[in-house]
Amino acid sequence: MRSAVPVVLALALGVLLCAAHANEVHTTTTRNLNQYGKLNFQLPWEDTCNGEWSSYGSCSLKNGSNQRCKVWVYKDPAEGQNSFSGVHHDSGTSNNVSGGGGGGGGGGSCIGADNDYYSSMGIPNPDESEGIYVGCVSTMTSLMNNQPTLRRSLQQQCPNFGTEECTTSGCEQGCQGTWSDYGSCFFDTAAGQTHKCRFFEPEATVNDFNGWADWQEDRRSLQTQCPRKECISDGCQEQKKDCVGGFSAYGPCKYDSAAHANKQCKTYMITQQATFGGQGCPYSEGFQVCTTAGCLQTVDCVGHWNSYGPCSPSGGLSMRCRTYVVETQAANGGQGCPYGAGAMQCTPSGCAQPVDCEGYWMGFGSCSNGKKCRRYKVTKPESNGGQDCPAAHNQEECITTGCPQPVDCVGAWGPFHPCQKNPATNKNEKCREYEITTFAANGGAQCPHHNSKMECSDSCAQPVDCHGVWNYSPCNYNSAKHEWFKVKSYQHIVSASNGGVGCPYSNGYSTVIISQCSQPVDCEGEWSGYGECHEVQGEDTREDRRSLLGVTPMVRCRRYRITKSATNKGYDCPFLDDQVDCTENGCDAKVDCVGNWGSYEECRYDSEEHANKRCKTYSITTPASGGGAECPFTSGSPSCTKGGCVQPVDCQYETPYGSCEITNGVARRCKVFTPTVLAQHGGEACPYAAGHQMDCTTVGCAQPVDCEGHWEQGECEYNLGSHSNIKCDVYHVTKMSMNGGQVCPHAHLQKECKTEACAQPVDCEWNMYQNEVCHFDEATKTNVNCKMVEITQEPLHNGKECEYVNGQNDCSQENCAQPKHCVGAWGAYGSCQLDVGLDALLLGKTNTRCRVYSVLEEAANGGDSCPHVDGTKECTDGGCVQPVDCKYDWVDVIPPQMFDDSLDEQLSEKIDLCHVDTVKGTAKKCKRVQITVPASHNGNDCAHPEGYEVCDESECA
Repeated sequence: MRSAVPVVLALALGVLLCAAHANEVHTTTTRNLNQYGKLNFQLPWEDTCNGEWSSYGSCSLKNGSNQRCKVWVYKDPAEGQNSFSGVHHDSGTSNNVSGGGGGGGGGGSCIGADNDYYSSMGIPNPDESEGIYVGCVSTMTSLMNNQPTLRRSLQQQCPNFGTEECTTSGCEQGCQGTWSDYGSCFFDTAAGQTHKCRFFEPEATVNDFNGWADWQEDRRSLQTQCPRKECISDGCQEQKKDCVGGFSAYGPCKYDSAAHANKQCKTYMITQQATFGGQGCPYSEGFQVCTTAGCLQTVDCVGHWNSYGPCSPSGGLSMRCRTYVVETQAANGGQGCPYGAGAMQCTPSGCAQPVDCEGYWMGFGSCSNGKKCRRYKVTKPESNGGQDCPAAHNQEECITTGCPQPVDCVGAWGPFHPCQKNPATNKNEKCREYEITTFAANGGAQCPHHNSKMECSDSCAQPVDCHGVWNYSPCNYNSAKHEWFKVKSYQHIVSASNGGVGCPYSNGYSTVIISQCSQPVDCEGEWSGYGECHEVQGEDTREDRRSLLGVTPMVRCRRYRITKSATNKGYDCPFLDDQVDCTENGCDAKVDCVGNWGSYEECRYDSEEHANKRCKTYSITTPASGGGAECPFTSGSPSCTKGGCVQPVDCQYETPYGSCEITNGVARRCKVFTPTVLAQHGGEACPYAAGHQMDCTTVGCAQPVDCEGHWEQGECEYNLGSHSNIKCDVYHVTKMSMNGGQVCPHAHLQKECKTEACAQPVDCEWNMYQNEVCHFDEATKTNVNCKMVEITQEPLHNGKECEYVNGQNDCSQENCAQPKHCVGAWGAYGSCQLDVGLDALLLGKTNTRCRVYSVLEEAANGGDSCPHVDGTKECTDGGCVQPVDCKYDWVDVIPPQMFDDSLDEQLSEKIDLCHVDTVKGTAKKCKRVQITVPASHNGNDCAHPEGYEVCDESECA
């Protein structure tokens, strides 16, 4: 591109040479240019400044912002003399200028100069690289295809000819550039989703800059205003997603029994699971890493036993006891003492033991006067403060059990059963039952109610039927489906309770309706055909990349017309209404270079930067020709970025202390290598495997304490269970094992007993001579036989005492037939069950409960018989809820599309219930079973289950 300043300087010098060579007045030539307003040329020079500012031009990008500019142009004071003509000659030749047009004018000659002229005069060329020709007006007009060359006024008070003044006022600021193609889909950990991105490459207006450095500066300025990046997830729904997770903060300190230490832990939480083959998380959900750092450590309890005290009675034994004293209390979850402070241990060892009285009750005799009696026999008297027998020797005890007595009926109302719905009254009732526990016998008083009598009350919460209404939301826009919708939700105003009828829909049931919402209307439009080629006019706002002396580009344009505007969030048209699009294609003009950046390649690891990068390559699709602008990059130029690449993750780890472990009798704990983040995507690997131990120490570990103890010898004592005299040694633990120390070979107070060192008991022995003939005893009114006792061995060494006195007569009813009355009773009523007997077949289903009479003791030797035979069964329907048979109705199945807010109106009218079977492709009308009363309490089931459907195609077209 050519700068305007050198051109103006060259023009001024050329005009000056022409003015010096010709003294006569030349005709003023004027020409209007679309872009810069009126440009005037006049010879010779006037003493005053003749010029004016042009109108502001169109907005264009300049120095990083959109600006519009005005230009200082020379103004001929004699308007109308605006034509000239001439013929171009070589340097040093004359040029004949003849007036023409307007008011006419005279002629003259002028000497022009080109680059060689500057060299011969020793004057620096204003822009040698441009090859500018400086000469007369007519000469330069001919040189540049009749385009007037801009020149500089020589008046000092005038602005330089072609001077620009620019402003941003009235120009809308924005960006100009191109978007790259979308790259590959990748998972963005910051955004938490898979998407693909493209990048904005701003364009600079190179005709306003001097070289590559200015272009770069303008490009950086544009980058601060332009968008840099745009990402979308379209087409990436099934791309892989890496697992995302992290450790929570450390929790409160807690005691670890295995390590015998207080620890605080942090837990690995997964916020996004890997999908479609994405990278998994380094740890599973809930994985914990624990450390003792920041936690108060355990303090173990220290204590000991005091010496044994004197013997004293306790629980039937003579005991001596000792007390446990705690010297140091456990703290921070430390190991507690084996016994609490003040705990007591007692032993009978070393104390004379009491001997309890022993005896037994003899058998009951026969009934006499409504009672029967027995006597107590003492076999071993009490000694040393032992426990007395429950009765004195030969003490008599009489009872009436087994003897005929008047028995009064005993019964009571049971508790009320839970409330149940009575199908007959459709009310909730609670009932209770009168139960006789003892039936009247032998003339006893009767109960006020018969057994199993039922009494019911309706003081229960009564059934409440459900009531609900439909609620409708306002219309909402669904961008995914590009439609408006509203949601109707069913809300329970009154919920069913106490067995009431439920609502037809669950609370919160909702369905979507789109028919009641105005739907989006998308914009529609089209481009007109391209017109004919013409010079660039005001409607083309593109930057003019050509110099002021360049050829005006030819373009052809088309307009976009919107035929239908978008409403209700409809999609906008891709172009504005009446938007103009012009192109030079098809018109003869210079061709600028066209190039773009390709898509980003896959991410690759860069070892120098320790980062993953992806690169794109610049490709030139249309090379510059005919002097058009070159592309800013050469074909094949690379551009790399870290954006869109998952970066290397180095291994991160912790080394918390592990649990204490005992090795060779010493407790130690070690630091455990625990990775918190595993190396990924080429990151630095961990130095050790997970679980590697290091830096072991005994600090913080309670050391093992071995158990200590000894045996203490006892004395001979009587053992009631084995009926022997034994001598026992007792093992006493003096120090408990702790922290994994060696345990004692025996438990505390463990005994080892033997009989060899003790004299064994010798029991009493006697002979009993029996009279085998039964005789009648007037006192007891029973038949008895008697025995006479002769003692042959007295008891020794804790042997069993004699049960009888030497020479004692012992009489009993044994081996004598006695009158026995039958003893029996009714059992409790069983649970209610369906009666399947003959009565049920004749009278219908009935739930009954039954009881059975059991004979406990048969009558013998003339005793009274029981009132019922053993196994007699008695049944009643009292206290049983009776069977309820299932009942149901057939209801029409309403097609799903009819469930909207007009459902109630549809049901009140005759509606078409036919709908299409999507499998068979035919129309059908269906009805469904709706159970109104479910079967209960052994009632008959319905013929069909709830929801059973029957369909008919005959009534549908």
